Amino acid sequence: MTPHGIMFHHFHGEGHPEGMGSIGADKLREVIERFKSRIIQAPAFHERAISGTLEPQDICLTFDDTLFSQYEIAEPILAHYGIKAFWFVHTAPLIYPGWLGPAMFRDFQLEFFRNVGELHRSLRELATEEEQAAPMDLAHLAEFDFYTPEDRTYRHFRDVVLGPTRFNVLMSDLMEKLEYCPTLPLWMTPPQVRDLYVKGHSLGLHSHSHPRNMGELPGINQIQEYGHNQYTLYHTLGLPTGHKFPSASHPSNSYNSETLGVLRSKGVQLAFRANMESASWPGEHLLEMPREDVANL
Repeated sequence: MTPHGIMFHHFHGEGHPEGMGSIGADKLREVIERFKSRIIQAPAFHERAISGTLEPQDICLTFDDTLFSQYEIAEPILAHYGIKAFWFVHTAPLIYPGWLGPAMFRDFQLEFFRNVGELHRSLRELATEEEQAAPMDLAHLAEFDFYTPEDRTYRHFRDVVLGPTRFNVLMSDLMEKLEYCPTLPLWMTPPQVRDLYVKGHSLGLHSHSHPRNMGELPGINQIQEYGHNQYTLYHTLGLPTGHKFPSASHPSNSYNSETLGVLRSKGVQLAFRANMESASWPGEHLLEMPREDVANL
């Protein structure tokens, strides 16, 4: 065993649709009951990590992306058990509720397509001949065991063949063509984020626009991402600009040594990966703390 976080994203139930990787309230309760003797409150986990006193069995709960389903379904369960978790806040949706980001793309796929393969085929129909002819890499994101070959093919086309800008253009065209309009809130509102903070949860950085390729961006863009992230959290929580958010998680597990330097400059002391690889503990890599995706449990 090694100390690590358990990573949560989407929840289904109470009007929130079920999709790949989502879990329901019962599953969250099951995980808590299974590991409750090992779960450390987020503030204490952070302190123990910094002081080097974490035990191999210690785990914490972490929530990425500022998703409304987390607040509506998961937070009341945490409150019932008295658990304080890490919440890594993707801040663009706090300013732009209609933000064209991962949660909206996922909601669109669940509403109009039976599976990710159908969405992939529809996107390819809008792509250029050169994009359509690009070879697919089934080893893409191989470190995430829960992805099917169909998932990997789609994500390779999305992340590598198209890239973020081109993917957003094609998805926007497809959403407009199908007259997509979200029927439920996808992200938390600023008051809901403030509520988490007031209740004693640990809020941390997760970038502003959630680029999937953070580790490939020029240093200045990484500085801007985390600068906007930090400033928006100041504004949302009503905190002075000198306040530090000492924890973070790496969006899509993408980062490099430059990213770690940017996080240190922002006062981050503890940052989480999105898988259990490179879990060097004990060691000096507090900015690469491992996490297990709940899908693997």
